[in-house]
Amino acid sequence: MAGLAAAFPVVTWGVMELTVPKDGEVFKEFSPELQKKNLELRDERERDYQEFLDELKKHSKSEKPSMTTAMERRSRTNCRFSMD
Repeated sequence: MAGLAAAFPVVTWGVMELTVPKDGEVFKEFSPELQKKNLELRDERERDYQEFLDELKKHSKSEKPSMTTAMERRSRTNCRFSMD
């Protein structure tokens, strides 16, 4: 039984290694038009994500419940990261 418990993570890792695409493999399968559009929008996505992380860090320091701060932020801005 102990051998089975030890083998399970190894088998799981092997299946993941064989089935999950590596970094960049999915991107290479895109058509050239999609690759170009993806690269053009990358900066905007990274900027939006960084703004989201900054807000998240700010709210994590608050004593208010997270739903209250999320609703306040949503009322202040047109936030794409809402909880709808």
